[in-house]
Amino acid sequence: MQVVVSHILKKSRGGTARREQEIEAATIRIGRGADCELYLADPRLALGHAVVEGRAGGVFIDALGGANLAVNGASTATAKLNPGDKVSLGPYEIEVLAAPNGKDLAFSVELLRPLGDDLAELKLRSNVRLTRVGLGKRTWSYALFVLIFGFFLVLPVVGFFGHGEVGKAAMMKVQATGLLASAEKLWLPGETSSAHKFFGANCQSCHQQPFVQVKDGACLNCHEKVTHHADPVKFPAATFAGEACASCHKEHNGPKAIVRQDQDFCASCHTNIAALAPGATVGNASDFGKAHPQFRATVVTDAAKGVVQRISLADKPVEQSGLKFAHDKHLDPKGHRNPQVAENVVLACANCHQPDSAGVLMQTARFADSCGGCHLLQFEPQALDRKLPHGKPAEAMQFVRDTYSSIALRGGFAETSAPEPVRRRAGQALSEDERLTALAWADKKADEVIVGRYGKGLCAGCHVVVDGADPQSWTVADIRVNKRWLPGGAFTHAKHRDLDCVGCHAAPTSTASSDVLIPTVETCQNCHGGEKAVDKVPSTCVSCHGFHKEGLPQFKVPGKAAMLPANHALAGNWNGPAASR
Repeated sequence: MQVVVSHILKKSRGGTARREQEIEAATIRIGRGADCELYLADPRLALGHAVVEGRAGGVFIDALGGANLAVNGASTATAKLNPGDKVSLGPYEIEVLAAPNGKDLAFSVELLRPLGDDLAELKLRSNVRLTRVGLGKRTWSYALFVLIFGFFLVLPVVGFFGHGEVGKAAMMKVQATGLLASAEKLWLPGETSSAHKFFGANCQSCHQQPFVQVKDGACLNCHEKVTHHADPVKFPAATFAGEACASCHKEHNGPKAIVRQDQDFCASCHTNIAALAPGATVGNASDFGKAHPQFRATVVTDAAKGVVQRISLADKPVEQSGLKFAHDKHLDPKGHRNPQVAENVVLACANCHQPDSAGVLMQTARFADSCGGCHLLQFEPQALDRKLPHGKPAEAMQFVRDTYSSIALRGGFAETSAPEPVRRRAGQALSEDERLTALAWADKKADEVIVGRYGKGLCAGCHVVVDGADPQSWTVADIRVNKRWLPGGAFTHAKHRDLDCVGCHAAPTSTASSDVLIPTVETCQNCHGGEKAVDKVPSTCVSCHGFHKEGLPQFKVPGKAAMLPANHALAGNWNGPAASR
């Protein structure tokens, strides 16, 4: 809207003058506020007194915040403006004029009721100066300067150096007390973090030199085992050489972690890590909800040789743990026959998988706890109390031979091929021929079981069986069960305990133990988004990834600064979030 305003000014010697003003804005605010398009400097007007805007049907004026407004002598809150209308706003009168060509509106503004000399007379009658009561500005300035200088500078310095002993070691042991101790706290910029509260009252633990920023040596006195972020030989830029620990770890921000949480800190390098560090094995990542590479799971590719590889879930990795297992059969909603109960038992994930005491990882499923309730390992119907020992095939084979040898020598085995029991007096031993006949039968029976359905076949149901030089010398392949599939990220089952297992792990449709059931990044992105996510759980890089990596050299800060990317958060002065500074 284009408006022409004509300001009518009264001259001191009589007569009037006009000052033209052109305003172009969607709405025209009138008042004594500096942001008003039509600024009228009179204290009797509100900062925002009225607003003029074009609407359907014409140009309207509206009072703001209950301000006084009258159109043609009638008080109103809103009115349509027509040529000839006179609007009263406090001491001003606005007359609507015919709009010139190309303009939407024109009006004149005239101050009808000046303030006069009332304000000047009020000031003369009032004691508004300190000099009239004997307190001039200079006196207060000197007094306050001495007070501030003494209380906020001299006393803390005396409290720091006035411990009665000299030297840093002495200051670390001796604490100021009374007024001096309170004076030292005047310099405390904020509450210490929870991790440092146990020595937070001893400022010298970190601030070892007066008026000098905390040095890295003070941090490394306690955190000496902190490791690098990346291999310092392959990736020198990732050592953050020349940057102090305090560049990332900001203390005195309250009882919270002093680790930087902002996403940009990591994204400034990892958005284009492939170009910045060509030897890096990680993919480009900038925002978990938008740009994050597929997870790379740690997969056992050869249990016998102990070969473990990191493979992207996008490549459909195959696990070779030495076990044969089908999740879909065990999670059949119809249940399974349990030999120890009279009805079917429906299994759930928790029957075999239990979290560790910390609720982070899952404990390794053990045969005795998870499998032995249904798989009893019985091999002889006439000796149901005899169960194969699990875990060592050689001991299991010997157990079978010992069982049949005992049966043969004791007699009473109901089988046509078994030797007849020999009736003899108490204490009378078997003859050598009788003993050899019994043991020959026991060896034959044991050989049949060991290579048959309830020996080799029983083990082969869950294990990979390796044949030997003869049928009796088979064994079970080595087993290597993975405990941590995603070592590059931090995950805790405890925080996800309210979710259904199969919501993340596709176990009901898995037909083989070689299936890797780790959820993909898309599964996690169903609930988690980036730092600025509004409809999902906001998750930054440090929500899952630690900065200092295990297995790397201990973190030392060389004297020479490494070349950081120009856009990195530590390249130059960091102006990150106030909460992290």
